[in-house]
Amino acid sequence: MSEQHGPIVADLNVAGQFVVWALRTRLEGAAKLDRLEEGFRLAQGGMTGGAALAAFETWFAILANHCGRDLYLHRTPCPRLCGDERAMVDLVASAQAGDETRLHRVAATLVHPCAIGLLLSANRAFAGALSQLGLHLAGGRAQPGRGSAAARLH
Repeated sequence: MSEQHGPIVADLNVAGQFVVWALRTRLEGAAKLDRLEEGFRLAQGGMTGGAALAAFETWFAILANHCGRDLYLHRTPCPRLCGDERAMVDLVASAQAGDETRLHRVAATLVHPCAIGLLLSANRAFAGALSQLGLHLAGGRAQPGRGSAAARLH
């Protein structure tokens, strides 16, 4: 990781990169939903069913509809990784690691207090679906951002 420029997506393992790609692609809107569906289909080894995509959509909807502040993400091709993206990856990693303390702490940085339970439930389902696909996030602790590192998103 380059200290000069901060963390980059390539610093994450494949599972973390997949989560960031899915988030960024989903934010591109309806025109990119086919690409999102194809990415999840490829991750599932070509199988249909979309359990992981459905879990992702629920997780994403809760983040989008109940965020406690503006959340920042880079556009899909950007190699940089902002604090909020690291927090979202850490949220999934925390569920996969069974680290309830960290899970609650990270969730509280992303959504309103009344939605923490919803996010935790959806996050566990998404993390479990990724695990079933063989996508396991690294257990490293990300530091959730508060927007300062995200001021110049591109």
